[in-house]
Parts: sequence; structure tokens; C-alpha cells
Amino acid sequence: MPDPQNLLILETEVFPDYHRVYIEDFDTSDGAESGESACTSTDHSVLVKTITSDEAIDSGTDIRVRVYKGTSEQSLGERIYSGELTLDSGYLAVGNSEDTIAKCPFELGETIHLQIFADRPSAAREVNVLIDPK
Repeated sequence: MPDPQNLLILETEVFPDYHRVYIEDFDTSDGAESGESACTSTDHSVLVKTITSDEAIDSGTDIRVRVYKGTSEQSLGERIYSGELTLDSGYLAVGNSEDTIAKCPFELGETIHLQIFADRPSAAREVNVLIDPK
């Protein structure tokens, strides 16, 4: 269980279209492209490799994504990304290649520092995002 010092600000499930989910600036045109590593990024988008669409259908599960504000990495999984994300829109969006599934508000144009954790790098079923509360 994640540290109670971290504040859960978003929890959703995402179908892993094309073996990936996105954590990004809402409606960005600067989307990350798939690569060999567990995740790839741009200034506005982070792509996380997940289980395949077939694996999700076979198991009847989607990818659980949780977004926290806080500083404790305890019980979040293996860190696969640490960096900055610019939110020109003022919203952090979570989704797949087809749709934004959920979003949470931030300041317009804000740059946030985030870390992304996965239960299994490059084949995640659970993705936890930790945003530095500044």
C-alpha cells in the first residue's frame, strides 16, 4: 500500500492500446513515440509500455493508473522515469493512443516534476505517478 503521506489525486483504468498508456499535457501534439525502454518522453508527454492489448483482453483487466502528490516512493513499484513535464493546457491527462481517459487540473503552463513507477517495467499492469508537491 502506498505511503499515506502521498495524496491520491487521480485513479483510473486505461485500456492499453498498442501496448502503452500516456501521461501527458492534455491535447498535446508533442506525443512521445514508442521505443525500446520501459518509457519514452518529450517535453509534454510520457509513454509507458504496458501489457499488450491481447493480454488485457485475455485477463479481463485494464492498466490501473494512480497519480499522487507527495515525496514517498514507498510501495509504488520500480521507478522507470523521473523528469519534468510541461502542461501548457493546465491539465495532466492519462489515456491511450485513442482517448484521454481522465485528467486533473494544474496551473496553466505549469512545469511539474514527476516520477513514474511500474509493477513490471515494459509490461506494466499498474502505473503510479508521483508528482513533487513543491
